[in-house]
Formats: sequence, C-alpha cells, structure tokens
Amino acid sequence: MNPRPLNPNQLTAARLLLHGYQVRLIAEFLDLHPYTVSRWKKDPRFQAELRRQTDLGVRHTAQQGATRNAPAQNEATATPPDDQTRSTPPTPLLYSPVHS
Repeated sequence: MNPRPLNPNQLTAARLLLHGYQVRLIAEFLDLHPYTVSRWKKDPRFQAELRRQTDLGVRHTAQQGATRNAPAQNEATATPPDDQTRSTPPTPLLYSPVHS
C-alpha cells in the first residue's frame, strides 16, 4: 500500500526549506502554525520529498555545469551560512506536481 501523498502546502514548504527560508516565514506564507511545518519536517514522507528535491537540484546543476562549463561551486546551490538564512517573506511559488 502506498503512503498518502504530500499535499500541495507540504510540497511548497519543502521547496521553500531547500531555498533557505525559515520555518516561521514558511508557516506565515502558507497561513499555518509554525509547529505544523516543524512537525512535517519529522515526517518520513516529507524527508523523502526533501531528498528527492535535493537530488533533482543536484542533477539539474550538474547538467548545467556540463553544458556551460560552470565554476566549481554554483552560487545558486551554495548553502547560506546560518546568519544569512533568508528572513524575508518568500515570493509565491506555484505548485507543480512532478510525474515520474
């Protein structure tokens, strides 16, 4: 039996977390309590989605680097230091399901 799929808010939250947004801002953007987003982060399905999106980003970056001769560390994939974590409200992202 397949586990229940993540809802659109959970998918958006995963994407925003990977872009460096704080839980508090993600919750505010999605009109949720921050505890809800924190609880999702502990959900194995949510963690699997984070890994999936990370893997997709790594593959995409590798493909771009191979075709453009990109520098060793692409600015878009660098992880910001803790003191530079995004603290401004996220811009709206449209939910786009990925079919595999």
